[in-house]
Amino acid sequence: MEAEEDKIKCNKNCTNGNELLICGGDEDVESIYGTGSNLPGPVQNLIVNFTTDDKIVLIFDSPERNGTELTEYELRAIVIATYSTNPWSMRNITRKYPKSLRKIEMSDLIPSTEFNITIIAKNGELDGGSKSVIGKTRLSKPDPKPDEPKIIKYENGKAQVEIKRAINNNGPVSNYVIVVHFVDNELIHDFDESLLTTYQKARDDGLSYYITAEIEPFKEDTKEFLVGDGGRYGKYYNAPLPDNVHFHILIGVVSRHFDDYKVTYSNSSHDETFENLQIHSHNDSSSGPSDLIVILLTIACIICGLILVGAIVFYGYIKTKINPRIRRFERHEMSLQGPILEVDNNGYIADVSGINFKEKLQEVLLSLDDDQKIIRKSLSLDIDNILGIGSFGDIIRGQLNSNIICQVHVVSADDMDPPIQTKFIRDLNSLLQFGFHRNMLNFMGICQTHDWFFVVFEDVPVTLKQFLLSNRQETNLSSQRVTNLNENDILKLMYELAETLEYLQYNKVVHKNLNSYNVRIKRHNSSYTVKLSVFGPTLYTMGDDGSKNLIDEERWHAPEVLRFQKFSHASDIYSFGLILWEMCCLGATIYGSVTTNDLLTRIKKGFRPDKLPFISEDLYQLMLNCWELDPLERSEINDVAGHLKQMQSLAMHYLNFNYDGQLPYFLPLLEIKN
Repeated sequence: MEAEEDKIKCNKNCTNGNELLICGGDEDVESIYGTGSNLPGPVQNLIVNFTTDDKIVLIFDSPERNGTELTEYELRAIVIATYSTNPWSMRNITRKYPKSLRKIEMSDLIPSTEFNITIIAKNGELDGGSKSVIGKTRLSKPDPKPDEPKIIKYENGKAQVEIKRAINNNGPVSNYVIVVHFVDNELIHDFDESLLTTYQKARDDGLSYYITAEIEPFKEDTKEFLVGDGGRYGKYYNAPLPDNVHFHILIGVVSRHFDDYKVTYSNSSHDETFENLQIHSHNDSSSGPSDLIVILLTIACIICGLILVGAIVFYGYIKTKINPRIRRFERHEMSLQGPILEVDNNGYIADVSGINFKEKLQEVLLSLDDDQKIIRKSLSLDIDNILGIGSFGDIIRGQLNSNIICQVHVVSADDMDPPIQTKFIRDLNSLLQFGFHRNMLNFMGICQTHDWFFVVFEDVPVTLKQFLLSNRQETNLSSQRVTNLNENDILKLMYELAETLEYLQYNKVVHKNLNSYNVRIKRHNSSYTVKLSVFGPTLYTMGDDGSKNLIDEERWHAPEVLRFQKFSHASDIYSFGLILWEMCCLGATIYGSVTTNDLLTRIKKGFRPDKLPFISEDLYQLMLNCWELDPLERSEINDVAGHLKQMQSLAMHYLNFNYDGQLPYFLPLLEIKN
């Protein structure tokens, strides 16, 4: 290229259409020549608007000269870097979009993957100007799940474990955490990972599990670690293990990138007590009198087993002879229809005798914003208007600042048992972590007096069940629609509820009590919005005679909850699928032909709510995916939310209320506790 001072000025005449231009004679004037093409320039102000673990959203302005020259945009995304080992993760992406678009959403991407994204303005098959930007998806939970650790040896309060090196397709392996979980043999439940903390804090809070160590990544295939050696690893104290206690060891793979933090935990290490581990110790290679004792005990167990089998066979024979009319294939399994105690997800009844409940409440109060600290004279209570009764106390209607209707949870510390006190503190802390969400009943604040503790929430009195039933209408010759609602209204509410559950799951909160009475509907002008109640029990429902009835919440529970009280995000998905069916059927009673006591047996045999003619196959399949018997096979809430969002664009294709048949019945007696 010639130096700047050696440039020769252009003094030629040129044309632009029929206009004669003098292009030379000034250093700041460029010559214009016709090239025979008519192509648009690049898009302007291209930026990455926001990202998730599987989505990148771009916004931009149109080219300066788009007119008839611009026919469409083409997006080309080239993978620069990824942690995924799957061959298809390196695939480049090419997609086309209409010229009217100013926002592009790239979805179904791989987490923690960096792309060079180019948007090309096109005229037919010809490429015009292009603009590029770098975009990167955020972390997701490490995948696959790490292998469970292997306990090699246990003695003197120490367990030697073998850890396998983890692979993470969704981001870096930043470090490993080692978890000790003490387990009650009669109630084996998963721990709540959102409550994991240090050994000392777990003791103070009465938790049965804690993080005992944090170790750096390693390049070897396996690494051995001594649990209980009394050392400090990271910020965690590796406390000695107590004797005669059943424990599990788990490994968590941690992935960090700037402010993002994700962790996935392995399955438990074993289902043995420490005495069994001593018997299997690698150091015990000698034989002696203990071997003889083991042999004798084994023989005795075999003999006892044969006697027991013989007794069972004999009992069955006698029972059949006494009552031959018993149908052999209709025996019902016993199922736990309600928790014996109100305990947390882990199934462990915490020892909270050493916890000062009032001190914990004071810590909560200190963490509140100033506008959430309500003085008593600002809160008036209608003590005769009891909305519900829960394990924390009564819920009554009140008024804040004389003009804001609210619902008030009235708590007395002296009336709660220690396990309930612990659960109250945990639920309250979880609630305060949420912040504001437009589709949850807004937490307004806390008021404390000498004897009482008032937790105040926004009050939206209309339940989803009431909303759906009130909008039913009889079909007639002039209109064959079964409701005055339009299909898009219902799909919008479905999507809002799914998005709210996705928010809860992101905050590692299991709702446990999802039903159409705990979902509220708020009206603003001609539009409706979901408001989900996330604290406390389902409130009373009013009967036709004015009586207040408790809702039979078990009707919305997943089968594993009906049988084992095993709550999880997957059990919330099951309940959500039932609510979707209710919304399509305008408040009809789910399982309308079955009592709650018979539900578990019928569900295990494949019984599900019926598909109605006005529900499309796609929408009903979405529900069926939520009702899988195996919790691990149910849909993820983010997938369900994505499908519901897409369905809104063609609402009547998926749900059509132009139906001249009979809607399923609402049967209130089946939905209340007797």
